[in-house]
Amino acid sequence: MEGASSTFIQVVPEYRGYDDSDGTVPGLDGETLDTNNAIKAVESHYHVKPDHIDLLGTSMGGAVVLKLASERTDIHSVLAVSPFVGWDSMGEWAKNNLKNPAASKWYNDMTTVYGPFKPSTPKYQAVSIDYTKIHAPTLLLQGTADPTVPWQSVQFFYNELKQANKNAHLILVPGAGHGVHENAGQNDINQWYKEIGM
Repeated sequence: MEGASSTFIQVVPEYRGYDDSDGTVPGLDGETLDTNNAIKAVESHYHVKPDHIDLLGTSMGGAVVLKLASERTDIHSVLAVSPFVGWDSMGEWAKNNLKNPAASKWYNDMTTVYGPFKPSTPKYQAVSIDYTKIHAPTLLLQGTADPTVPWQSVQFFYNELKQANKNAHLILVPGAGHGVHENAGQNDINQWYKEIGM
C-alpha cells in the first residue's frame, strides 16, 4: 500500500515465476486471478468508488487486463498495449493465416503446448479472453513492427470485440515495436482518456 493516496491508487502486480520472483508462472488464468486478488486487497483497505477501476497492461499484462475486464463488471476503462489476445482469438487468426510465418509459429507453439486447437475445451478457455463480456471502454494500442505480438492478431481481436463493445478502439502505430515505447500514440491515448472521463 506504499505510495497510496486518498484519491489515486496504482497497483502494479509482479507475476509469479518471472525473473527473480518466487513461485511458478500460473498462466493467463492464474495471472488474472492474482491481479484480481491484488485489487480486492486494495478494496479491503480503501474505499474505491464504484466504476473507478481503470486497467492498463502491456503484452501478457494486456491479456490480463482484457481478461479481467471480461470477468468484472466494475471496470471503468481498459488500455491494452501490444496485448496477447488469448489463445481463442490468436489461435483462430493463426489457423486462418498459416502462410504467414508469424502465424504459423504461433499456431505450432499453441498446439504443442495445448494440443489440437479446440477453443471450447477447458484447457483453451483458461488461456482465452471472452470478448463478448468486455463492456468497459477499451483501447488497444499496437505497433505494426512488433516482433512479439503480430499486429494482425490484435486487429483480428479488435474486429471481434467491436461487435460486442461499441466503445472499443484500436490505434495501430506504424513502425512501432513491442510495447510502443515511443511517444507515438500518446496524444491519442490522452484524448481517449479525456473522452472517457479520466
